[in-house]
Amino acid sequence: MCGGIGISNPEARLHISEGGNTSDGDGSAGLAMTGNESIVLQVDSAYTIGHTYGSMVWNVGSRRRAMITGVAENTDTDYLGLAFYTRGTDGAGDFFESMRISHSGNVGIGNFGSGAVTGAKLRVEGRILTTNQFSSTVATGTAPIVVSSTTECTNLNAARLQGYTALGLPYLGGSVNTSINSTDGKRRFYFANNSYTALSAQDDIYFQIGTTSVARMGGNGLWNFHGDSSEQTTYRVNVRGSNGLNVEATEALSSGQKTTVLRAGGDKQWIDSYGVFKRNRQTVAENITVSSSDNCMSAGPISINNGTTVTISSGGTWSIV
Repeated sequence: MCGGIGISNPEARLHISEGGNTSDGDGSAGLAMTGNESIVLQVDSAYTIGHTYGSMVWNVGSRRRAMITGVAENTDTDYLGLAFYTRGTDGAGDFFESMRISHSGNVGIGNFGSGAVTGAKLRVEGRILTTNQFSSTVATGTAPIVVSSTTECTNLNAARLQGYTALGLPYLGGSVNTSINSTDGKRRFYFANNSYTALSAQDDIYFQIGTTSVARMGGNGLWNFHGDSSEQTTYRVNVRGSNGLNVEATEALSSGQKTTVLRAGGDKQWIDSYGVFKRNRQTVAENITVSSSDNCMSAGPISINNGTTVTISSGGTWSIV
């Protein structure tokens, strides 16, 4: 190795070359300077991938602490990267690579060994901490960030979800075979795939149009159809207001009778569309008491089964027509 200070360019502070390079025309191992370089290292030997060529080493006392080298990324001399090495706090042991700049301009921070920095302009082995923003100007059509973890990111606030704004979400879309819970952990919705839908609550369930309650199912399964938020505690179904309950039998007659009619215990209470033909059984098969405040009527003839009793209280009536 030969060295020169200044050489043909007086602005160069130090010039070192290796090998018999005579391409600068002076027949020596010198290197013609054309800029304001402070240190120039030249290597004329064949390049080996992963080998380092030309080093700047910082010593503290007798121990080497840091080093910058050129690293061959290809046998072609144009493929030379820049690597930064450091040692442990005791200054002993092997150097480890802490940063590399590849010939293509990719930067890697962390211990990459002899591997090339590929796939990204900046690669970091470890956590990144910034006191300012991460900013991306990539055009629509390319995700500005790619992640592998599905762990929830605390405090992440997003303006869109799956392309929808918060007020334009197709709520619960695609959530099948999964219980949708509220913040207290109670199940609220469940959609069975291609099957039933469950609406769940800890107590009552309200059905509203806007902010007006139109129906309420109590925690005991009693329904109340109403125009307010009153609770039904007696009847399985209670209908209040709006002309009451309408049973509309629009189907044709079958064997001279309607099928969609009011029923009790499975028996039809009438057989026509409008309740002209009242219907009752011809046999009494349960013990009945007509109270003093009741007036009852049946279409006869009527028979009372053996062991069955019909009691007519004083003041009550039972008429058979």
